Amino acid sequence: MSLAEEIILCVGYAIIFIANIVGNLFVCAVVLKTKYLQNFTSILIVNMAVGDLIVGVSGVIHIVLEVWFLVSGNNKNTVFCGRLNGITFFSASISIYTMAVVAFDRYLSIVKPVIRRGTLTKGKLKIILPAIWILSLVFFGSSMYFIEIYDFKNDKLICWETLPQDELPISYRITLFAAMYFIPMCITMYFFGKIFIHLWVRNPRESRATSQVLLKSRQHLTKILGSVLLLFNICWLPWFVVELLLSLDSRLGRHEVLQSALALLAVAHSSMNPFIYSFHSQNFRQHIRRITKRNRPQLSKEKGEIESSKIHA
Repeated sequence: MSLAEEIILCVGYAIIFIANIVGNLFVCAVVLKTKYLQNFTSILIVNMAVGDLIVGVSGVIHIVLEVWFLVSGNNKNTVFCGRLNGITFFSASISIYTMAVVAFDRYLSIVKPVIRRGTLTKGKLKIILPAIWILSLVFFGSSMYFIEIYDFKNDKLICWETLPQDELPISYRITLFAAMYFIPMCITMYFFGKIFIHLWVRNPRESRATSQVLLKSRQHLTKILGSVLLLFNICWLPWFVVELLLSLDSRLGRHEVLQSALALLAVAHSSMNPFIYSFHSQNFRQHIRRITKRNRPQLSKEKGEIESSKIHA
């Protein structure tokens, strides 16, 4: 790519990373400052936000280094050089494994509430969250072994990471795709499908037995989480498909512009979840306004009880 294209790409990434940091900090602040929101599902949402924040912070550092290398032509490698893709992989792993747990939690809460009470408690998060991070670190660590440094024609250096594709056996690449994306996504889609059938394709007896307020609350929360799931696939599925095709057929050449666009779309996902919460939840917007105001008014107790019932639905 030309220098102008690199600058445009850096500006695009900068916008994404700033939106990432601001949005996900708001998500964390809303949950941490609102006691009745500190439940199982909300803590998992914060876990995704923290994973996305890692992309935002490391991305800012990465852009600073990229600009420095392009402008100065510095040829000295640094510990941050080329690590952005690996960290993005790490964040994506945290998101997809967390979504699988959220889907299972919502399935038990809505379809099998009796089993849910003793199965997934806040105490179990002490096991679930470290397991998610450790499993994600496995993919992050493996990607760090494959780094290449490219020189432009004008001898100005830029760092970029080559994800473990060409250098590794096909069996490992397929395993990576299956373990990091395909299997957890199938699990997530399965439980969301069960929830959808229960909430929208139900028999009259279930409809009469369930409070209409509770039913609408569950449907609303399911739509929010479903939007998060849909957006993840829109941003990541094209990248996974292209990389898998390139791995299976060596005759297919890599297209620099296409690869850059897919990478940008995948990284952009880390900044999008806060916009989904804000778009779908009026109460979330109220909490943001409360946090940003110096003399922030407290939400009424009635509103708090209603929102709490929505989160626990």
